[in-house]
Amino acid sequence: MGAGEVSPTDRPEPLPGGDDLGVVEAVRAVDAAEAGVADAADLSWRNSQLFSDTGLQGRGPPASALPTEGTDMTTAIIGVGNIGATVARQLAAGGENLLIASQSKETADTLAAELGSNVSSTTVDDAIARSDSVILAVWFNVLKDIVSSDAAELVGKVIIDPSNNLKPDAEGNFVSANPEGVSAGEQIAAALPATAKYVKAFGALPAELLTSASGRTPERAVLFYATDDDEAAATAERLITAAGFAPVKAGGVADTRRIEVFGDLHAMGGLDGRLLTVAEARAKI
Repeated sequence: MGAGEVSPTDRPEPLPGGDDLGVVEAVRAVDAAEAGVADAADLSWRNSQLFSDTGLQGRGPPASALPTEGTDMTTAIIGVGNIGATVARQLAAGGENLLIASQSKETADTLAAELGSNVSSTTVDDAIARSDSVILAVWFNVLKDIVSSDAAELVGKVIIDPSNNLKPDAEGNFVSANPEGVSAGEQIAAALPATAKYVKAFGALPAELLTSASGRTPERAVLFYATDDDEAAATAERLITAAGFAPVKAGGVADTRRIEVFGDLHAMGGLDGRLLTVAEARAKI
């Protein structure tokens, strides 16, 4: 097995409906084999060895047990699969106002009802239009479609991208589907309207670690983000903190590859499933 591959024993479990229940329809150009593979931001890995050095034994309560603080800002979460639903639960518990949307209205309605009065479900277009920031927690190909079709509504907004871009190779391993030398983040940032404020965040941990490591004590686990924009950085730091993590900036858009799958700052790359403290994270920047 070559570098940058995920072996069959470490392949992700299929996720019900992918990261968004309408993903198969939205990714019309993807063949049937690939359409069953969730975006790497949402991998559910089989290999228990991956979690042997996470330091989770000392974690604290989940985000729902943390104190909440209100905010006047509204965040849209598009896609309520493993990553989208996990982030929605954490941000709702952290006092954030949320609009959630999915290809499956019933799924979004159910989640909104579960999360409380600061969360509402709506359509994708309405969620984007009424929000200050947008988390696009969908497959990479779907994310590109949204950026193209909703470009006018994304103008001036903070766009938060947790995506990774993988494909299966001939041997059934998952490899990068990005052009040589270009990250998924760089592709999305380049496709956005000029005044949109791009940040890569919430994709450096798989859903399992994103769930279990939230609110860890005595010191919070780090969640990396990357952006060239000050407003996007401030938004990412607020949301990451509300989700129960310590935000650390990995760099700008050119550094997004470091916090994508196979990157040296990704849990499924150079960190090998290990969670970092702030001091450890800053030492690696």
